[in-house]
Amino acid sequence: MVASSSHELPFGKGKSFAQSGVPAAILGDWQINALASLYTGRPAMPIAPGGSLNSVGSGQFADCLSAPVKLGSPDRWWDPSTMADPGEENGPPRFVMCGSHVLRGPGLINLDMGVFRKFQPTERLSIQFRGEISNVSNTPHFANPNSNIASSGFGVINNVANTGREGLDQRVFRMGLRLAF
Repeated sequence: MVASSSHELPFGKGKSFAQSGVPAAILGDWQINALASLYTGRPAMPIAPGGSLNSVGSGQFADCLSAPVKLGSPDRWWDPSTMADPGEENGPPRFVMCGSHVLRGPGLINLDMGVFRKFQPTERLSIQFRGEISNVSNTPHFANPNSNIASSGFGVINNVANTGREGLDQRVFRMGLRLAF
């Protein structure tokens, strides 16, 4: 879900509050914007080594011993005891399907905000001050964990998704002026 809002503050000339004088000059013509993004985790498939199949280029899925369990820690996102390698130690080599996309990675919650003020020195000239903050809470947005059950790093998150603006995931402050004539 993505939701956005834009609110013009009720201060200044022609507004509900502080309609004249110094308060109107300081508080008038401000606008606040927000963009909230909420996503569930991306799907992932539990994979296993395909060497026991003697089928070059074929991928292999893991055996699901029970329903996958989410632990939710970056050090171990999924419980590895719910999956097994379908290799020879667990019966004859075979193609199996634990299920396509039975695993889900971490979700994402992000909030970006901005404040804007428009100044109108003349009828044909306007100046807009802009202050923007991306990733207000400075929350890391984790990438999907390793989904190879043969790896010692199965379920470990090693990276961030870099889903923010300009591919950056940390909090970013930006200010600017916009001149219109």
